[in-house]
Amino acid sequence: MRDVNDSQLERTSAIDALGYLGDPVAVKPLIEFINGKNSIYQNQLAVTALGKIGDKKAVDAMLQLYNSEESEKLRIKNELRTALLRIARRKSVEGSWRN
Repeated sequence: MRDVNDSQLERTSAIDALGYLGDPVAVKPLIEFINGKNSIYQNQLAVTALGKIGDKKAVDAMLQLYNSEESEKLRIKNELRTALLRIARRKSVEGSWRN
């Protein structure tokens, strides 16, 4: 029988890997994840992964979480700020390369 800790470790590893892969396909599942009931650490990883991916589709969900009371409980405001800045910088750089 599998231990609950094994399942959480697998989930945590998967979230971390999604951020490193940087595939925009992961944005929707990660947004759904941060809107669920998860551990503080897992939510922090998911927000960080969204920032690494850099897809602007995540901005609304992250701003909504940032402005919620839940973000205070989850203690993830710093991760949200960092992820949002990373997305903004990425979009700014991409825009400047096109000109």
